[in-house]
Amino acid sequence: MSARSQNGISKIGTLIYSNVELPIEEIETEDSGEFDETSSYLDNRSSYVSPTVVKFSSDSSHLVYGLYDGRVIVRTVDSWQKVLEVNAHKGFVTGIVLLDDGKRIISSSIDGSMIIRDIVSGKEVKRWSPDESYVPIFSIGITRNEEYIIAGTWETRIVDAASLDILRVFPEGHPLGFISVPTPDSKKCFMCSEEHPISLWEIGSGKRVMTLKNRVGNALSLTMTSNGRYLVVGNINGTIDLWDAKTGKKLKTMTDRHRDRIVSFAVSTDDRYLVSGAWDKTVKIWDIENGRIIKSIKAHNGSVNSVAISPDNRYIASGGEDSTVKIWGSEG
Repeated sequence: MSARSQNGISKIGTLIYSNVELPIEEIETEDSGEFDETSSYLDNRSSYVSPTVVKFSSDSSHLVYGLYDGRVIVRTVDSWQKVLEVNAHKGFVTGIVLLDDGKRIISSSIDGSMIIRDIVSGKEVKRWSPDESYVPIFSIGITRNEEYIIAGTWETRIVDAASLDILRVFPEGHPLGFISVPTPDSKKCFMCSEEHPISLWEIGSGKRVMTLKNRVGNALSLTMTSNGRYLVVGNINGTIDLWDAKTGKKLKTMTDRHRDRIVSFAVSTDDRYLVSGAWDKTVKIWDIENGRIIKSIKAHNGSVNSVAISPDNRYIASGGEDSTVKIWGSEG
């Protein structure tokens, strides 16, 4: 795979690797028996193994992903070799960030825990777990300077990335959790939930800086371009809006749409392309400047849970409800 030419994100569409994840019981024994299905957040370790989040390492050599059963897995991109597998959490994995040029992983879970782990040894370095009051973590992001984790719970929490100490809790909350994306200068973050407007907050002071006008709720995914110019908003109706991140002005709605809610975004490192994943089972590639769709990939036989772009802009990874993790590469 390393011999492929670097044609860029716009040429991606060929399936390179596809892997079906098996439940832990099926891996450990030949006769796994029947699974006890449940809708509980914390009782899904044997029944659901779909990937919930996918992330590339900073050098594009590894893919890290989390599963519904709480496992975190690391594979090489060039050979798809599994180099790490840990039973990290009691509930499904909701977020993964990589630190120190990919030497450490921070994973979060619906069980309320966050874990820092050495990616080579697999050893746990630091763990934050809920005490008497259970607080699920729905999402995590990290500032570019790697100082702060933005954790979306029933409210948004600012967490020290080294110690996992909670530094600040933002005042507004919502039982469906918050989505957040930090700005490139690591000083602010955009936040929203399904029913709250999108607002920009200062991480240090906890002050609200700006609220996007004529924008109320129903946003399920957010991302920013690395230059800090655009805020991209994925809506519950499958449309994508582009906002000026400095002024809070809506610039455009993408010319096409998904047929169901958008749950994941990734932006190429050159800020030219956007990749989106949605419940309509597709992964779509967009030109950010003109708002047009470049390609739509029928990626999974179930909803797409997460998408990622490799930092070298050669590959897209997707994880879906069909229990598969896939890597897509350039055509030809």
